[in-house]
Amino acid sequence: MLATKKHQIALVILILAVTTGVYFLSRDVSRVDSLQSKMLDSITKHDHESALLYANQLLKVDPSNNEARRIITQSGQIFYFLSAAKSVLTDENQNTSMKPEHIYKRLTKAREYIIKAKVIDPRAISVRHFEQTLVKIQTNVVQALSMKTLEVTQAIIEKKSSNYKKAQEIANKAESSRYLSNFLPHQSAWASVASSSSAAKQAMIPELDKLEEISRLISDDKQAISVKPVKLLRSYIEQVKVTADTLLIPAGSYDAYLKAASSTLSDYNNLRNKLTDTLSGTIVKSDVLTDLLNTIQNDSISRNQEVATIINDHKSLYTQ
Repeated sequence: MLATKKHQIALVILILAVTTGVYFLSRDVSRVDSLQSKMLDSITKHDHESALLYANQLLKVDPSNNEARRIITQSGQIFYFLSAAKSVLTDENQNTSMKPEHIYKRLTKAREYIIKAKVIDPRAISVRHFEQTLVKIQTNVVQALSMKTLEVTQAIIEKKSSNYKKAQEIANKAESSRYLSNFLPHQSAWASVASSSSAAKQAMIPELDKLEEISRLISDDKQAISVKPVKLLRSYIEQVKVTADTLLIPAGSYDAYLKAASSTLSDYNNLRNKLTDTLSGTIVKSDVLTDLLNTIQNDSISRNQEVATIINDHKSLYTQ
């Protein structure tokens, strides 16, 4: 009888243990399903921050979950690239100059990381938010570069126009005087125009160097070439080069040179007016750029600080 009661008690304990185990197991399964559903739903909505947080929780419950590992890798990589882009723009060890040329170089490097992030998901919410701030910085930097370019090229074209003006004077005198038109030592006068080219070019080296630096910055930035303000600035610089060479290097006859110079000056003035119009009312100050960079430095790349911890814990996945 006593043995039967002991057996019954043991059976009840076993049943309770099994029931409890089944309960907790079903609860864990239910939690896994819930977390996985929320994680995948976040990916569908391009919310990689939420997806990353759910994936991290899921791995704590189910360490072998392959979907969670995949999200940790892909979504985590996006935030790793965003963090790298932010560091390029805000790293105190870098040149802190507020010159637009220096900021543009850092901006170009930061956009390289953004491009990599967009390869993973072009519509990622966190990437789009960060990119909006980059666009504001780019707009201000391109405006500053455009204003500087207008100033530099004004000096270049004015100096290089000396040959054109000299040729015009010679042609006008020849047309207004029968004596000059018949007896002007044509070759000698034309040679005097050409001989001034070397000296004029030498005098403009400082301005040409500044223009070349801006031109190189824009040419190296493949991602921004199609952006309208950058495209216009690039076209304007190329036209300045063509105009300067045409004015500085006399070729052919008086008539040929004057026609070529007149045509290229017209193209130059048209593009200059377009660039000037885009800058109408624009005032670019260094403190505006500083404020924008400070905005990036002070803003977190994620709403939840746990994201940074997750990225740091899995850093080896993103640096291979």
